[in-house]
Amino acid sequence: MKAGRIGEEDIDPKVKGVWKMQFRPIDDVVKDIYLRYAREGGVEEGMEKGMEKGKFEVARKMLARKMSISDIIDITGLNEQDVLSIQ
Repeated sequence: MKAGRIGEEDIDPKVKGVWKMQFRPIDDVVKDIYLRYAREGGVEEGMEKGMEKGKFEVARKMLARKMSISDIIDITGLNEQDVLSIQ
C-alpha cells in the first residue's frame, strides 16, 4: 500500500462489489445532473406552452360568445394584439 493513498488493489474483495456499485465515474454523474435539469426545464416549458395555448382556446370561446375584448384581455391575461389575431 502506498502512503496516503488507497488503490483498488487495497480494497477487500468482499467489499469491492459494493464499492463499485456505490461510486460512479464523474462523467456519469454530470450527465445525470444535466439530464435531470433538461427534463425539469422541458416539463416547465411544456406546461407554459400548454397554458398559453389554453388561454387562446378560452379567448376563442369567449369571442364566439360575443364577449368584449377588454373582458377577454382581463380574464385571459392575453394582450389586445393576441386577442385580435384570433378573430
